[in-house]
Amino acid sequence: MYKVGVCGHIGIGKSLVNGQTVKTKELIEELRIILGEEEVCYVDTHNWKRNPLKLIFQSILLMKKSENLIILPAHNGVKIFVPLFSVMNKFYKKKIHYCVIGGWLPNLVERNKWLITFLRLFNNIFVETNVMLNQLNVRGLTNVQVISNFKKLEFNDEISIVENYSKPYKLCIFSRIMKEKGVEDAIDTVMRINSKYNNTIYTLDLYGPIESSYKKEFEELLKKLPETIKYRGVIEPSKSVEIISKYYLLLFPTRFKTEGIPGTIIDSYTAGVPVVASNWDSANEIIEDKKTGFIFPLGDLESFFSILDDLSKMSKQIAEMRYECIERAKKYSSNVVVKKICDFMEK
Repeated sequence: MYKVGVCGHIGIGKSLVNGQTVKTKELIEELRIILGEEEVCYVDTHNWKRNPLKLIFQSILLMKKSENLIILPAHNGVKIFVPLFSVMNKFYKKKIHYCVIGGWLPNLVERNKWLITFLRLFNNIFVETNVMLNQLNVRGLTNVQVISNFKKLEFNDEISIVENYSKPYKLCIFSRIMKEKGVEDAIDTVMRINSKYNNTIYTLDLYGPIESSYKKEFEELLKKLPETIKYRGVIEPSKSVEIISKYYLLLFPTRFKTEGIPGTIIDSYTAGVPVVASNWDSANEIIEDKKTGFIFPLGDLESFFSILDDLSKMSKQIAEMRYECIERAKKYSSNVVVKKICDFMEK
C-alpha cells in the first residue's frame, strides 16, 4: 500500500513547461523526498481523452493501492476528475485531496454549481490564495486550505551582490505567449519609453510557449519589432532562475483576474529580480508593492508606462530590492510547502 497516489499531468517523455505539468512533477518529486521513493505512485493524465477507459482503470488501481489520493486537474479536466474520484471513493473510502492549479476554480464553481456536491466529498481542497479560500467558503465549501504554489528552489548567494546596472536595462517575460498575458501591452510600453527618450532605455526578451491560437498573429508581430525586443523561445524550468537572474525586472502584465500564485514570480524572486505586475485578484498576496515588486491596475497601460518610466531612474532601489525578493522566495520552496500538504494528509 502506497501512502500517496497522485493523478495529474506529467507528460512522460515530453518537454512540457506549463504550470500544471511543472507543479505535478515537483509535487511528486518532493513527496518522494519526504515520504520515500517507494511510498508514492502516480497516474499520468497526458492525452487521457484518447483512451478514457484506460484512465478510469488506472485511477481505480491508483485508489485501491493508495492511502491518500491527490488530483491536479487543469481547467478542462475538473468536470471529469472531481466527480470520478468522488464517486469511486464511495467504494474505497480513502482520503482524497484536490490540489488546485491557478486561481480560476471559484469562477468555474460559480458557473457549474453541481460541482459543489462532489467537491464537498474531498478531505481537502488545497488552493493557492486567501482570495480563493474566501470565494469557495462563500459557496459553501468548508474543506478548503490555503497551500501556496511552490517550486524546487536552489538559491545562489552570488545573485544578491549585483548592485550596479547600466542602460539599456534588460526586461523579461516568462509566460505563455498570448494577448491575455499582456505580451503586447509589454511590447507597446517598452517601445513607448524608448521612443520618449529617443534612446534604448529598455530591452525586452520574451520566453515561453506560444499559444496555438495566437501563433500566426505573434509571428507576424515579431516581423515588425525592433532589435531591442526578441522572442527567446522555451527553456527548461530548471534553467529559469539562472536566466531570470541576468535581468533588471520581470514583467507580468496579465489581463487574467484569476492567476493564483504564478510560478514565474516565485522563480523571479529566487533569482533576486523584482516584478512589475498587473493587479490580478491575488497579486497583493505574493507581491509587496515597492518591496518585492510594483503593481499597476489591471489593464491600465498608462500606469504601466508610468511605473516602468520611473523605474528606469531607480536602479539603486531595484538593486536593494533583490535581497527582499530572495528572502520572500523561501516561503514558496517545495520542501516547505509540500510538508504542509503531508501534515494535512495525516489529519
